[in-house]
Amino acid sequence: MSSVGVSKFEDLSAVPSNVTDTEPVLAVENLETIFHTQDGKVHAVNGVSFSLQAGELLGVVGESGSGKSVTMMSCLKLLPMPPAEIVNGSATFQGRDLLELNIQDLREVRGGDIGFIFQDPMTSLNPVFTIGFQLMEPLRIHLGMNKREARERAIELLQLVGIPSADQRLKDFPHQFSGGMRQRVMIAIALACDPKVLFADEPTTALDVTVQAQIIELVKDLREKFGTAIIWVTHDLGVVAGIADRVAVMYGGQIVEYADVESLYNNPRHPYTQALLETLPSHEGGRDRRLRSIPGQAPSLTAALTSCPFAPRCTQAHERCHAQNPPLFEVNENQQSRCWLEAEDSVV
Repeated sequence: MSSVGVSKFEDLSAVPSNVTDTEPVLAVENLETIFHTQDGKVHAVNGVSFSLQAGELLGVVGESGSGKSVTMMSCLKLLPMPPAEIVNGSATFQGRDLLELNIQDLREVRGGDIGFIFQDPMTSLNPVFTIGFQLMEPLRIHLGMNKREARERAIELLQLVGIPSADQRLKDFPHQFSGGMRQRVMIAIALACDPKVLFADEPTTALDVTVQAQIIELVKDLREKFGTAIIWVTHDLGVVAGIADRVAVMYGGQIVEYADVESLYNNPRHPYTQALLETLPSHEGGRDRRLRSIPGQAPSLTAALTSCPFAPRCTQAHERCHAQNPPLFEVNENQQSRCWLEAEDSVV
């Protein structure tokens, strides 16, 4: 399958000046998460490793069920345990493994040094508490502000994310806000304590296209202003093209391609990445170009991976793909691919 040009997408973002090659602000190594169900174990996350630099935006993409959200929620132990169980790996933040912290220490990190924007603001915001209370609570818990200080900061945050009449809206409840405004409130809550890392789990999925664009621009502006490192989880490769520095493509609970954004869109190496990009609308090819789909079904993950999970759907699969799961191969200094087609290159 031929490579896909950047011209299809929005103008690619450049790496901001505050992204350096220093120690990562977050480093996840060999993360494995399973779910215990009535039908047995579900291997949802299978040896995921990635790093995040200060000020960087990492896009995590893939179909539903690929393990994106479970991976990110595992890092902060936000999954119900049981049925979930983190069986291996580490998530190092400021010299501490988040997976080893007790619940009290972890609560100090959540909402403080690390923020989280969930994909459904209506269910993420508590319907029985005012927006003001939900904004002020983390400020009082994590920063020790008194009520007056927290209220002033809450007003500033609502103004920052573009909510008019902020001082009056503090007393309103979530149902009194539109979907886009609720998501802005979620972003304000996530940014309340000036976090070093922000997890954004499909934050625009439930919003219409116009509001999606507004939220994306808002996050880009806030990132530039505060230098917050962001992990943006989505199934939309078109969005990632315009905001990310690097991209991790997930399938079958593992990363199958890991690259800087320009390399990924100009020269996708893994057959799954190539197939995903081919499903995007394009002006190239004229009116006769048909939208493509990926045939077959995503793997069930009820058994540990012993072969390439994409092999049954891959047009380039060969015998080894059905017998052995490949490691990540280094394509170049900016790109890695988990595919036996790269077997002639060095293994990382």
